[in-house]
Amino acid sequence: MLGNFVLSDLYRMGKSKSTYVILILLFITTFTFSFFLLGFNIGALFGISQESMQEAANMDLESAMNMFMAEGGLSQVATAYEEASTEENYDEDIEIVGEGMYHDANAFEIFRFNVATLNELFFLAIFTGLFFGADYAFNTSRNYLLLNNKRYIGMLSKTIAVAIYALFMHIYIWFIGMIATMCWSSGFDKGLTPGFFAYFFTTYLIILAFCEVVALITVLCRSRSAGITFGILFSMGTITYIVQFADMYLIYKNDNIPEDFSFSNYMLTMNLSSLMPDSSAGDYVRCIVVSVIYLALAFFLGVKLLNKRDIS
Repeated sequence: MLGNFVLSDLYRMGKSKSTYVILILLFITTFTFSFFLLGFNIGALFGISQESMQEAANMDLESAMNMFMAEGGLSQVATAYEEASTEENYDEDIEIVGEGMYHDANAFEIFRFNVATLNELFFLAIFTGLFFGADYAFNTSRNYLLLNNKRYIGMLSKTIAVAIYALFMHIYIWFIGMIATMCWSSGFDKGLTPGFFAYFFTTYLIILAFCEVVALITVLCRSRSAGITFGILFSMGTITYIVQFADMYLIYKNDNIPEDFSFSNYMLTMNLSSLMPDSSAGDYVRCIVVSVIYLALAFFLGVKLLNKRDIS
């Protein structure tokens, strides 16, 4: 029975225009962002050499700001800009299109940058809300009478369908990055190292858990608009501000809290954006455990809600 429902949901997915529109928009945004990473030489706008830009690319924001402040702060930056803009210091050979800040990156690194932007979550929030909310938008839930005593099958079927779509999208983003590296990277490299597969499947698990949370909100509110809105706000990091405030309040109220403690370590979006290929094994384990808990809890609560409701 489950297999038939999965095939039915996959068929419905294949017939939906939104399935393909989302993939087209994802291609445009991902390919454009990859171009800015690989092929857009922003340093040329300020007369800065490619070597200097690559050096800056290897520095985190805090280190760069500390360096600027140590050398004179904003006034020093303005002076450097003025000097670099003079005719004798400007390198006329630098072109805006050609070598970006991450010109030497491989497909794995570009994939990681694209995943960290949470752009994938944005589009999956829309898709998941539309897919799970179709029953409420078009009153198709009454067609599931034979599942009256096994409503978990309907929830599981949609979850499997979304999981397949999310997996395809995850591979799709890597494929787009691979095309971009073929076009603008200094050397084409797929980046298929053991670290790639560990990063790929860990981030995929985080994304799948995110989709299930969006599905839960859609079922809870019986509205695909509610699920999409929540998912978009979640993917944009809006909830992060609340978490940061909770961190500050907890540390303020309790002196025994370690300074490195943060609720953000248990947020899906923060784990997705902060996970690196060279992150520690503990970070990977935390991401996997957090994702499994979110996924299982969201699915369990969704089934509970469906069991308590009449089919309408």
